[in-house]
Amino acid sequence: MDDEARIALMQRSKKVMSGNNKNLNATFNAADLQNLNLMTAYEKPPGAPVSSNPSLIIIAESIKHAPGITKGSDYHFHTKKMMESSQMDVLFLKDIYQETISGKTFEVMDIEINMGSVKNIQKQYAAIINQYALLLVITYQDDNGLKQLEQILQTIEIK
Repeated sequence: MDDEARIALMQRSKKVMSGNNKNLNATFNAADLQNLNLMTAYEKPPGAPVSSNPSLIIIAESIKHAPGITKGSDYHFHTKKMMESSQMDVLFLKDIYQETISGKTFEVMDIEINMGSVKNIQKQYAAIINQYALLLVITYQDDNGLKQLEQILQTIEIK
């Protein structure tokens, strides 16, 4: 996605998550100042008339302001609390676990996000590197999408 489309998508996502919750909206706006969206990619353009559209988002978030976040599971703790207070219908599928990508250990949180008739599964990978939380977020609707995204993750190089 180009920058304009990525920013518009992030704004819509924040609005869906925060609803009328002014405190949550303020939290999202403050987080915008700490986040670097490094990449957003979809198999098909967003809005394409398809039943499955796997995606990968890579974000680096400064955690200098939160010295208590020392590992990915700490980051996920706060993400989970924020999602639970949002307007979204979310289900946390299992306990946080570890996976290695490009020699780095990531802690992974699996989430089901229900949006009406659409059910998205999201795997959020988090690793703390040099005062940043590096996030790899994959979203998919079926096993084929998951397999595609897992193959892509194995090609990532982290230096």
